[in-house]
Amino acid sequence: MAVDAQWEFVAAMLPLSGDLKNARGGDTFFGTGTELLDTVGNPFGQGNAAYFSGDAVGFNFSGGYLADVSVNMTSNFTIEIAVYPVDGGHGSSDSILLQVGQADEPGSLRIIADSTDNPMRLRVDYHDGSSYQTLIAAPFATITNDAWQWLQLDRVTNTFTLYVDGAQYSVATLNVGLSGTWVHIGQDGASNALWKGWMSQLRITQALRASHAIPADPWPRPTITGSILDVLGNPVSRVVRCIPRAQAVQAISDPVTGVYTVYPTSYDEHIVIRIDTDDDPPVDGTVVGAGNAMVLDRVTPGG
Repeated sequence: MAVDAQWEFVAAMLPLSGDLKNARGGDTFFGTGTELLDTVGNPFGQGNAAYFSGDAVGFNFSGGYLADVSVNMTSNFTIEIAVYPVDGGHGSSDSILLQVGQADEPGSLRIIADSTDNPMRLRVDYHDGSSYQTLIAAPFATITNDAWQWLQLDRVTNTFTLYVDGAQYSVATLNVGLSGTWVHIGQDGASNALWKGWMSQLRITQALRASHAIPADPWPRPTITGSILDVLGNPVSRVVRCIPRAQAVQAISDPVTGVYTVYPTSYDEHIVIRIDTDDDPPVDGTVVGAGNAMVLDRVTPGG
C-alpha cells in the first residue's frame, strides 16, 4: 500500500467520506447543515462526500472547523481539496471554501468563490492585520458547476499558484506573512460566507507537494487492515486495537468477511491486539472461549 512520504508535514487531512474526522487526530466540529450524502458520489466514483447546504441552520451552520490545528504558512505549503460546486458554490454573497485561521486573524488565508459569478470563479484573500486583501485575483476562467474538480494552492517562496484539475488557474507573487490557528471548512467561523456544494479529500501540507496530477485514489493515510477468522476458518466479528507508544485506535472486524481496517494517525510501529469479543467494552458472560487476546507486535501501517 502507498505511504505518504510527507506525512510528518501534514497539518490536517480529512477524507470527508466515511466520517468528518481529521486523519491527523484532534477534534472536528461541524454544524447540522452539513451531512454526508452519496447523491453525487465522490471524486473517485461511488461513495460519500460532505455536503454543504449554503444555509444557516438554527444556531449551527453549514460548515465546520478543526480546533487546535495551527498551520504554519510562512514558508512553502500545499493545500488540496476536491470540490463539487452548486450554483457557483455560493448564495447571494461570497462563499469560503476554506479558511486557515480565525476570522479577521492577521495572517489568515481564504479561498473564496466570488459571488458575482455562476459558474464559479475563485480568488484567494489574506488578512494583512487591518483587513482582508486580495492575494490572488479571480481570473476570467470559470469552474464548472455540478462536477468534481481538484483545487491545489501552492506557495513557493513568495509565489502563490492556484491549480484546477492540474492546470494553472491563477498566480501571484507577493511577500506576505501567513499563519493561522484553526481551519474552517465551508465558512468563516462566524456562520457567514457559506459554501454551497460538496467537498472531499482535504489535505494541508506544511511543505510543497510537487505533483499536480489529478489523484486516482484517496490521499494515503496510515492504515492497518487484516481479517479475523475463527478456529474453523470462518470470518468473525472481534474488537481490534492498534496501539502506538501513546495513542490507541480501534475497529471491529466485519462479521461476514472478518475484515477490519484501522486508521492510526502516524506511520510509526504499532501493537495490534485482537480481543476475543464482538463488542467493547466486553459484557460479562459474553466472552467467546477463554477470552484470550491475539497480539501482533511491530506492525507498520501502510496507506
